[in-house]
Amino acid sequence: MIEEHPDTALILLDVVMEDDDSGLQVVKHIREVLKNRRSRIILRTGQPGSAPEEEIILNYDINDYKSKTELTTNRLFTTVIASLRAFQHIAAIEESRAGLKNIIEALASIFKLQSMEKALSGILGQLVNLLQLGENSLYFQSSGFISAIDEELTIRAGSGTYSECVENSAREILAPDVFEDIQTACRERESQYKDKYCVMYFRTENGADNLVYVESSRVMNEADKELLEVFCENASVALDHVYLMDRK
Repeated sequence: MIEEHPDTALILLDVVMEDDDSGLQVVKHIREVLKNRRSRIILRTGQPGSAPEEEIILNYDINDYKSKTELTTNRLFTTVIASLRAFQHIAAIEESRAGLKNIIEALASIFKLQSMEKALSGILGQLVNLLQLGENSLYFQSSGFISAIDEELTIRAGSGTYSECVENSAREILAPDVFEDIQTACRERESQYKDKYCVMYFRTENGADNLVYVESSRVMNEADKELLEVFCENASVALDHVYLMDRK
């Protein structure tokens, strides 16, 4: 069952079952064979003498050890809540680590591009793949935020249903409320997050205001937003690099 459900948060595991060490064999299988380090494992035993606590804690990758007599209703409640919170924190850390790895790989590919057009398309592609937000996205760039607010904002790159919209006006393509959010992002120099889409803002050293509109198939959580912000901050460096290469 654990192999079928690797996202299991908490396992309350008996030590003595078919054999005196059945529970310990399960622990070794979960940790060493299934390579599952996330799930919190709490050993429960009615025969603590057959499995000394100190020895078990040292030799097996478990997260707590309880005798059945000490697990009152209140203690069981406290133990379960603490274990679920620990699992949540570990899952968030692993998710962030995986996201940062994807960011590094994505930016490395952008640095290799030698033209601005390919770089812009590359940024859209990597953003979409980074968090599987959705296929529809647009990229805008302006030489200054004042002009970006006043201008129609020309689409520089697009993906999904917007792949054929390059060089069109954003005002003509997008709904009025979406275009207003893009102007707000420009004016306040701050990304805008909505339930069904987000507008990412970042500024490059060459003075250009960059905006990325991404339609999302799900509501983004805080971890998603943090990864997107990190990606955009570093994408500005990549774009500056391509800009300098273009001028040579």
